[in-house]
Amino acid sequence: MKKNIELYREILKILENNNEEYYALGPGEEFKVDGYYHADIVYNIKLMYEDGLLQGPKRFNGLDIVELVVKPTSEGHDFINIAKDQGLWNSFKEKMGEQLYTMPVSVMVSILKDYLQAYMKNKIWW
Repeated sequence: MKKNIELYREILKILENNNEEYYALGPGEEFKVDGYYHADIVYNIKLMYEDGLLQGPKRFNGLDIVELVVKPTSEGHDFINIAKDQGLWNSFKEKMGEQLYTMPVSVMVSILKDYLQAYMKNKIWW
């Protein structure tokens, strides 16, 4: 299994669209993302906690969710607020190439913020 930045983006979009402060799952419930396997989703949720994009109580049994009460951190909100724009995200991915999938998430989010500033300056002033 590996880190999947596209899956990070999809998970954060789901959490952002939740009308509650936290997204809660109990035993036997699954966090579903279209086009992705359950094990990949849970694995990446665990990584997102480690990367500082998610917060809240959690309990896992291997690659099964026992309990999950989750919401994005401030960094998670920053990431999805920028990356949810498909045009900007595609442009950023094209510029970053394969490096996007190998760099630490904190570095990627920092570069993404800088990219947004440059993108907006170019869009507004030209």
